[in-house]
Amino acid sequence: MKILILDDSEDRMERFKEGIERLKSQGVTVWTTYVYNQNTAMRALDSQKDFDYIFLDHDLDNEQLEYKEENNGLNVVDYLIKINYKKDVNIVIHSWNIVKGCEMKRRLENAGYSPVQQPGAWNLVGT
Repeated sequence: MKILILDDSEDRMERFKEGIERLKSQGVTVWTTYVYNQNTAMRALDSQKDFDYIFLDHDLDNEQLEYKEENNGLNVVDYLIKINYKKDVNIVIHSWNIVKGCEMKRRLENAGYSPVQQPGAWNLVGT
């Protein structure tokens, strides 16, 4: 299983990593790419076309940003759509910014994806 996780919080990344380690301890083979900003996420999407799961945060750099500002998860959503990333990828929007998370979900659904909006999803990985 290949996973991409976008989040700027060290604490949340640690929680994701703990969940991934639990999966590995259960015998699941997992390759995980951890990214902290939109540019690195976009490069990862360009270089790896076979992620099974993509976890997306909206507010990066510990700020609640408007869409037109740089470095946020909505820009990554728009990029996924632009490059026509495979439609069967499992996308989880884990942002606590409900308004922007809903917008991310809406755009993905309109493009033919089936995202899940689950704030706090880092607590569920590996359970």
